[in-house]
Amino acid sequence: MTKRKFLSNNKINSNNNNFNTIIITKTKTKTNTSIIYKYDIDPYQYTHEFLIDCSIDMFIHYNLLTIYGIEQTNFRYFLYKVNKLYQSENYFHNFNHAWSVLHSSFQILTHGADKLLDSIDILAVLISSLCHDLKHPGTNNAFELATHSKLSKLYNFVSNVGSRPILEYHHLTQTLNLLNEYDLLMNLNNIQKNNFFREVSIIILGTDMAQHSVIVNELKSYTNHRKTRNSLSSRNNIKVMMISSKRRRKQDVVLNTFHNNNNEYDDVDDDDHDDDDDDNTSCVEVSSDECKSHHDGNTDEESKSYDDNNNISSLSSSSLGQNNDFIPHPKQSGIFIRNDPESRIIFTRAIVHTADLSAQTLLFPIALNWMKRCLHEFHIQGLKEQNLGIITSLYLHNINNDYNDYISQNKFINDIVEPLWEAMTTILPKLNFAFKQLISNKNSYKILDEKKN
Repeated sequence: MTKRKFLSNNKINSNNNNFNTIIITKTKTKTNTSIIYKYDIDPYQYTHEFLIDCSIDMFIHYNLLTIYGIEQTNFRYFLYKVNKLYQSENYFHNFNHAWSVLHSSFQILTHGADKLLDSIDILAVLISSLCHDLKHPGTNNAFELATHSKLSKLYNFVSNVGSRPILEYHHLTQTLNLLNEYDLLMNLNNIQKNNFFREVSIIILGTDMAQHSVIVNELKSYTNHRKTRNSLSSRNNIKVMMISSKRRRKQDVVLNTFHNNNNEYDDVDDDDHDDDDDDNTSCVEVSSDECKSHHDGNTDEESKSYDDNNNISSLSSSSLGQNNDFIPHPKQSGIFIRNDPESRIIFTRAIVHTADLSAQTLLFPIALNWMKRCLHEFHIQGLKEQNLGIITSLYLHNINNDYNDYISQNKFINDIVEPLWEAMTTILPKLNFAFKQLISNKNSYKILDEKKN
C-alpha cells in the first residue's frame, strides 16, 4: 500500500492546515457519494478525501474513465496532486472552490447541457473545472502587474481587448503539465490529444473575467427561446443556433511535438483575427468577440519537461513563443452544429464560466459563506497593497473586517451573475430553480444591508 499526505477540511474561522494520511487501497467502483446529485453542497462540511471520492464519481457517472482508458488509481493520484497544488491558505481560491466549480459544472451538465456535448467535451469540462485555478496566489491580475511579480513577467501579454490574463495562463500551464505528468490521455492519438488540450485551454482562459461579457452575449443570443429549447432536447438535431455575423479568419491550430530534448510547457499564443461582412441568418444567433493575446516569454521555473519517446503531440514553450497559429479561442465557422467541435467548445467555455460564478445560486447560508471568504481574500490583498504602497482598487482598501458588504454583493449579482445565469437558464430551463435562488439571495443581501444601516 502507498501512503499519500492529503489536505483535510479547513473551517471558515481558521486558516490552519490540517494533514491526514490517506492509504490508497484497491480501486473502488462505488463510494458513498450520492451528494453529487444534490445541488446545494457546502464543501467545507466534508473532508478533501471525501470530495475526491465525489470527484471520481462525477467522472464515473459519464463513464469517462472507461471510455478513455484512465486507470482509476492513477486518476486518484492525479486528484491528490490537484489538491496539493491549490494553496490552502487562500480563503477563497482553494481546493474547496475548485471542487465547488466542478460540482456546479456537473450539475449544469446533468440538467441538460450534456445533450449538446460529446464525451470528450464533458471530460474537458470536468477537468478544466477542477483545475481552472491551480496554484492561485490569492491575488488578482492587477496585483501581479503592479508588483511586477514573477508571474507577470512570465505572462504579461499585450492584448487587443485590454486583458492581461496572467493568472489564467498560469493555471493553464499547471493544468497541461499535470495532464502530461499523469498521462491521463495515453489512449488518445496525437490529434485527439491536441484537440483536447486546445479545448481545455479555451475553457480555462475563458474563466478570465475580461471574457465575461463575451460569454454572456453568446448565451443571450438565443433569441428564440422555444426553438432553442426544442433544439437542445435532441442530441440528433444538427442546427441549434447561428453564430453571429462577425466571422473570423480561418486558421489551423498548430500544436507542436515534444522532442527527446525535453522541450517545456509554457503558455499558449494567440494570433489576431479579422472581421468580415455580416451574414444574414434566420436562426438563433450567438455573438463572439474573442480574447486575443500574444505570448512574450517563457521560463524554466514555471514549466515542467516531459520526454516524448512515443512522439506525443503537445504544446511546448519554445514553439509557442514562435508560433502565431495557435488560437486559444473557438474558430467561428458560421453555423453551430451538434457534431462540430468548434461549436461545442463555445458552449463548454460558457458552462465552466457559469459554474465559476455559481456560488450565489446556492442556499443563502452557503452563498453567504462564499461571499465572506471572497471578501476576506480581497481584504488580505488590500493589506498587502497598503504595505507595498500601491493601490489596484480602492474597494480592496475599504473592506471591513466583518466582511459584510452586502450592498456590493447585491450589485455584483445584479450586474454580473444574474445576466449570465439568466441566459444559461434560458438555454437549460431545468436550472431555473438555481436562478430563482440567485434572485432570492440578491434580495436577502439587500435586506441585510438595510438592517445594518
